[in-house]
Amino acid sequence: MKPENQLITLRNVLIDLPGEPISMDENEYIFTYPSGKEVEWRFAEKLSTPFVEGLLMQKREEPLLLLSPYIAPPFAERLRGNGVFFVDETGNAYLEWPGYYLFISRDVPKNVRPGNNQRKAGKDFSPSALKLIYHFLIDTNKGVNARVNHTVRQLHALTGVSTGSISNTMDSLKAQGFLEERDPGQRRLAQREKLFERWVEDYTRKLRPKLAVEHYRLPHSGWASELVNTDGPGKWGGEVAGSRLTEYLVPETVTIYTENLPSTFIVKHNLRKDPAGRVEILKPFASMDKPNPMDNCVHPLIVYADLMASEIDRNLETAKRIYERYLQPLATSD
Repeated sequence: MKPENQLITLRNVLIDLPGEPISMDENEYIFTYPSGKEVEWRFAEKLSTPFVEGLLMQKREEPLLLLSPYIAPPFAERLRGNGVFFVDETGNAYLEWPGYYLFISRDVPKNVRPGNNQRKAGKDFSPSALKLIYHFLIDTNKGVNARVNHTVRQLHALTGVSTGSISNTMDSLKAQGFLEERDPGQRRLAQREKLFERWVEDYTRKLRPKLAVEHYRLPHSGWASELVNTDGPGKWGGEVAGSRLTEYLVPETVTIYTENLPSTFIVKHNLRKDPAGRVEILKPFASMDKPNPMDNCVHPLIVYADLMASEIDRNLETAKRIYERYLQPLATSD
């Protein structure tokens, strides 16, 4: 959304709130409390855990007002708990000062959320690029040992991505400001938070659908919970992995990443094929499960993306916990 459109949207949203809590100065970019204190405002096209956590870490003198097309309840609670004001285009809002308090937080169906069908700015990453970037994001090595400093042939051996796709991806990362080269052979990822968010979104739309193999019907309603402490026929993803990684979520769906689902597993659990079934089988891409801080689960980055894709409140809260426990250092620039 262009800055002028952001401004118009913010003004319209504020006008619709009860009590006219924030007024607009003659300078159209300045908003103030009734007391006259200036309010800083920011716009976010779509909220994510890295964005929200990064926002909360920033020190500021003025109160902050966040505008976004839609702010889901888990993010609303996180922002309110840290004193960050917000409004969205669905009527959700948090504003508070002496003599005034407003907090509205409602879940809105995905298909009617503002901007749900708008495409983000920037070129989408291809499935091959996403496989390569995944290995960059989960890499804990620094300096010359970081994977971004590997040769093309080394990266091909690690990821299975073709050498041509690797070269094209490196050029694309540089062009978009995600890869910096300080000296010859001394590269580093830049804007890791933004790259992390882009990867999660593009993985959900561009790569994950290509990994889907089959869907099955749940044998019974409590089956997903029964699997949490068991060894699966592959690697757990989604809600079962989220439950294992956080001990918070009670799973209601099952995601298994495996090259081949054994027929013995299908027969044992009486699984029946169902295109709308809540048991999904996905084929892992090359070496996507290495390294992994917990056996029997895909990497937390994959689990996080699985959960964020659902946009269900309980999964968003679980994704936030996974981010804080496992992923925050990976989304922070050097």
